[in-house]
Amino acid sequence: MAQPLEWREGVVVLHGGRVINGLIHHPKGFNLIFLKTDEDKIVLTSGKVQLFRYYDPDANINRKFVSLKGSKWGFEFYEVVVNGEVSVLRELKRYADKTHPDEIDSYDYFTCMNGTLEPMMHFRNRVFPRLLEERPLEIRAYMHKERLDPNEMKSALLIIMEFNRIRQNDLSARAN
Repeated sequence: MAQPLEWREGVVVLHGGRVINGLIHHPKGFNLIFLKTDEDKIVLTSGKVQLFRYYDPDANINRKFVSLKGSKWGFEFYEVVVNGEVSVLRELKRYADKTHPDEIDSYDYFTCMNGTLEPMMHFRNRVFPRLLEERPLEIRAYMHKERLDPNEMKSALLIIMEFNRIRQNDLSARAN
């Protein structure tokens, strides 16, 4: 028996900057969304959408998705896991179990820095050296204090979050 469509109240920002509020249905694993407004019912592909967000009451979180030029099929939707100067994004694996979409193994994870997507498995060799180059003392001290290994996914996430916190503090200090 087919599952009923889940509609979530949210907001869509198109590539041209137009903002549309309405009910969003995002079928997991597809690069399109359905949008219902008071006036319209439309289908939007990832090539037309800059970002969309909605509240997910089942997981009790605000979900945000961005549309970026991916390596496979043109523009693709990626869910934002960590937002900042270095973001962490995820994409549902093509053959993942769509009935349990929040399982960590159901996703491919990426870092996004300066508009460049890198698979998370390359964090240690491609992204981590750039973070160390910008903030070597702070990052190394944090890693030592927390006993982090940049080869592990959880550690990589924590290092990225700390780097973003440091950079945000830098920006706040300059603004004052």
